[in-house]
Order: sequence, then C-alpha cells, then structure tokens
Amino acid sequence: MKRHVISQTMKQVGLVLWLWVCITGLNAQGNQGEQNSRVALVIGNASYLTGPLKNTVNDARAMAMTLESSGFEVMLHENVTNQNEMKKVVREFGLKLKTGGTALFYYSGHGMQVKGFNYLIPTQAVMNIEQEVEYEALDVGFVLAYMESAKADVNIVILDACRNNPFARTFRDTKQGLSSIVAPTGTLVAYSTAPGSVASDGEEKLGLYTKSLLGHMQRPGLKVEEVFKAVRAEVLKKSNGYQTPWESSSLVGNFYFHHSDDLSIRTEPSQDEHTIITDHSVIPRHAIKNAGTKVRFKWRASHDGTYFLKVNDQEISEETVYELRDEHLYVYHPSSNRVFKLNSYIYRLDGRWRKGVTYE
Repeated sequence: MKRHVISQTMKQVGLVLWLWVCITGLNAQGNQGEQNSRVALVIGNASYLTGPLKNTVNDARAMAMTLESSGFEVMLHENVTNQNEMKKVVREFGLKLKTGGTALFYYSGHGMQVKGFNYLIPTQAVMNIEQEVEYEALDVGFVLAYMESAKADVNIVILDACRNNPFARTFRDTKQGLSSIVAPTGTLVAYSTAPGSVASDGEEKLGLYTKSLLGHMQRPGLKVEEVFKAVRAEVLKKSNGYQTPWESSSLVGNFYFHHSDDLSIRTEPSQDEHTIITDHSVIPRHAIKNAGTKVRFKWRASHDGTYFLKVNDQEISEETVYELRDEHLYVYHPSSNRVFKLNSYIYRLDGRWRKGVTYE
C-alpha cells in the first residue's frame, strides 16, 4: 500500500512537471513568435490635386507583395487623402508592432522638408504657405515615434518621396528633397536619393529606386545593409550618376529579408519567358518544359493581391504556389507540373478575369 501511494504521488508530480514544461514551452513559443513578428505599413500616394504621379501606387503594391513573401504582415494603403487619415493608419500600424520584432514603413509619393523636418504629403493636401505644412502633411517623426514606442528590435523606414515637389515653388524656406534624419538606435532610414536631392518619378511602371530595391530584397543571404548598398550601386549606374540612394543607420543586430537557406525566393531571372529556373526558386527545376501543348487559362486578382486561377473552368488557386518577379506573378501547379505567368500582375488588381497561355 505504501509503495502504491508513493507511485501515485510520483505520477502526480510527474503530471505537474509535464504541465509546467508544456506551459513553459508555450510561453517560450509565444515570446519567440513576438520576437520574430514582422509588420509593415506601405503607403502609395499618386492622385494629387496638383497632378498625379505615374508609378507610386504600383511601387507600393509591388513592395507589399514582396514584403509578404518575406514573412511580413502588410498593411497597404493607397492614395491617403489627408493628414488625419495618414495619422490613423500609422496608429493602427503602431498597435500591431511587437516588442522584439521587426517594423517596416514604406512610403511612395510626394514628400518635402521644411525647416529641417520631413513631411509626407496626402493626396488632397492644400498648402499655400509653408506654415500650413505641419497641419496638412504627416511629419516622418510621427511614424518614428510609434516605431520607437513599440520597442521593436529592428525598425526600417524607406522613403521613396524625393520627387519634384509642386508645393515647394511657393514656399520661401523649403529646400528640395528630404533632410537627413539621425536614425534612432535600432533603426535604418533609407532614401531613394541623397538628402537635399530629387529623383524622377520614372518613365516605367515601377520607379527606378523601388524596382531595384524589390529585386535585391528577394536575394537570399543578404544583410539589410548589403541590400541597400547593392541598390545604391545599381541606381547610380542606371541613372548615370544622377540619383544616389542614401541611408542613415543605427542598427545593432543583423536583419535579413530572406536567409540563405530560404528556398521560397528567387535569385536572377532567366532570359527565357517560359523558364523561371533558379537555384533559390519556389518553382522547381523539373516544372519547366520549353515545348509542348498550349494550355489556356483564366486569372483574376483582387485589390488585396489575392489571385484566382482557372484551367478548363476548374479553380486550382488553392493547389498552387507563387513567385513574384518584378510586375509579373509566376504560379506553379504541382499536380499538373505547369507554370502559369500572370502578366503585369501588380497593375491588374481589379478583379477582372484575364486570359493566358502556358505550356505543359
């Protein structure tokens, strides 16, 4: 009897220890989840009263999808009309940030500096004198304040906001471009061009800076500083020295958009339109066949980037994996071993069905 009591006691102790280990493990997993959380706010403003910008919304959409592919929870906002709305989305962004995680803010649109402060301009802003700027536009410091408050380990701010500013002509104390920000500890602030300089909105569907940035962000094994260094070299070359991207950094640890062992991303694109073979691609090598029977399909994409794919009127979206490359989306269907190219994907998030052709 005594031995039985001891045995029962030991079982009870063992059960308590097991529960303690499980709870501790769950808490550890929860903390690790917070530390690994990645949240991004992406804003693209184009529909200005003074004249629309050509590619800022396209830039924002492409950035949102690229960030999602690297594990970010993305909040995408287009054509934010006024200061209050911009502050609202920043506050919502701040509430999602986790201590020990990663916070990223990307803005594409008009920006300006007044008396050393940088402002991001809503689409419906009306500013006749420089004193109105602080009441009509969003101070970048407002964004930094929320990011600092969350105590994320890594804060990244990307400002593709150095286009020629139509408001600056009537302001006496306004300088061109943006002013340099001293990055708070744990923060990297990146500009599409050097402080005090301006960059062209671009003639292509994506801006020069953001297009380069998207490509290098998807390369595996690059530290974030190496990403921006590669972007600077490419933009300098392609702009013939006119545009020099710039960063101010006080990051302490290392950050990678994609680690070197992440096989869900691409390296350099193939020259063959129907071939997307890469060493680090979500599309496996055996999926590509350069000749075969044409297969017709239909696809559509909603505003949030969700795609729907039909082959012979059969919906196969849930059975596929995708890989974004510049403005196109490549979709692989494992069971049929087919790759579908959704042309100009990031410009066509309007819910309309479109036709396409691929090869078996």
